[in-house]
Amino acid sequence: MSYDVDGVLGWKIPIAEIAPENYTNGAGFTKPLHMIISAAAQSWRETQGINFLTDPTVTNEENTIMRVDWIRVYKPE
Repeated sequence: MSYDVDGVLGWKIPIAEIAPENYTNGAGFTKPLHMIISAAAQSWRETQGINFLTDPTVTNEENTIMRVDWIRVYKPE
């Protein structure tokens, strides 16, 4: 799995690492998926020492505005 930002490879995940905890029961990406575009604070940031409820990067309203011009999604052949 990989994604590009403005035509530049942003991240690539090897197939073996897509579901290391076997959440997909070995099915990988064979089930229908839904895209969620969200600027919501994420609790995983706490593992980085950031309190996602009180950190200024989250509580400052100007930092929480997400503007999306367009999103392109490709379907594998």
